[in-house]
Amino acid sequence: MFKIVICEDEEIQRNIMFEYIEVFLKEDIEYEIISFKSGEELIKNYTKADIIFMDIEFKGMNGLETAKEIRKIDKDVVIIFATAFTSYATQGYDVRAFGYLIKPIGYDEFEKIMLKYFVEKSEEKKLIEFKIKNEKKVIKLEEIVCVESLGKYVKVHTQTESFFTVTKIKEIEESLPSKIFFRCHKSFLINLLEVRHYNHKEVILGDRKIKATISYRKYNNFKKRFTSFLCSKL
Repeated sequence: MFKIVICEDEEIQRNIMFEYIEVFLKEDIEYEIISFKSGEELIKNYTKADIIFMDIEFKGMNGLETAKEIRKIDKDVVIIFATAFTSYATQGYDVRAFGYLIKPIGYDEFEKIMLKYFVEKSEEKKLIEFKIKNEKKVIKLEEIVCVESLGKYVKVHTQTESFFTVTKIKEIEESLPSKIFFRCHKSFLINLLEVRHYNHKEVILGDRKIKATISYRKYNNFKKRFTSFLCSKL
C-alpha cells in the first residue's frame, strides 16, 4: 500500500493536502494518508512511509530538525517541504529533500511535484550491470554514490559497500542519467542526490562520507549543475 504522511499544524492546510492527494491518486492505487500536527508527534509515532509532506515553520521542533531525526530511522522516505519562504532550499539537501511546495499551495504545483516523484521512482528501478573479472554484479541505479577511476580498474562506491569493476568509467557514465550523475573530475563520477558538503577541491558524498575530487576546470560547472539541481526541487 502506498503510504503518505502529512505533517502540518494548520488544519486548513492539512485538509487541502488531503484533497489534492485524493484528486491526484483517485482510485489508481491503494493508498493510506496519515496526518500529524507537529514534528514531535510525527517522530514519536512514525512508521515506514513512501512520502512525507511536511511544513517547515513549526512551533518547537521545526521541519528541518524533524527531517534530520526521520533520516536516522528512514533513509529512503521522500520528504517534500511546504513553506512560505524559498530561503530554505539550500538547507534541505542535508536531509535529501525531494522538493518544496511554496504556500499558498496550488493544485498545479502539487501535481507537478507528484508527477516528478513517480517519474524519478520509475528511473530508480533501473538496474546497472558491472563486470567483475569473470562475473557480473547488478545493482540499482539509486544505490550508486560515486564511481572512481583508479587506472586499470574502476571502484564503485554504493550506499553500503565499495567494489572494483573492469567496466570503464566512460561506459558507466553513458549508462547513467546525466541529470543525476555529474563528472566532476576525470577520475570521479558523482551522484548529485548524495552530495552532503563541498568546497573548491572536493565533495563529500553519502552517509559513508566518501570524498571525491573536483577539478579546477569543473568546479564552476559543478556549482551551476548542483544549484540547478536544488532549484529543480522547488
